[in-house]
Amino acid sequence: MSNTRIRDIGEVGNYYGCLAIKEESGCFYWSIENWDGHNWVQCPEYLFKALSQHQDELDAESSTPC
Repeated sequence: MSNTRIRDIGEVGNYYGCLAIKEESGCFYWSIENWDGHNWVQCPEYLFKALSQHQDELDAESSTPC
């Protein structure tokens, strides 16, 4: 069983799913889920980290009371 964690990013997506990222065996991937699942495409590490940081900031904003 794989311990790969898939992380959804923001609210970008379609009817079936949203933008997601994952790291697997030292490689980085992104995908937007579709009716038949994910079609993972490799992306650069800097993009993976930027998307992850963006989601961290969104999570922090949503936990901050207005």
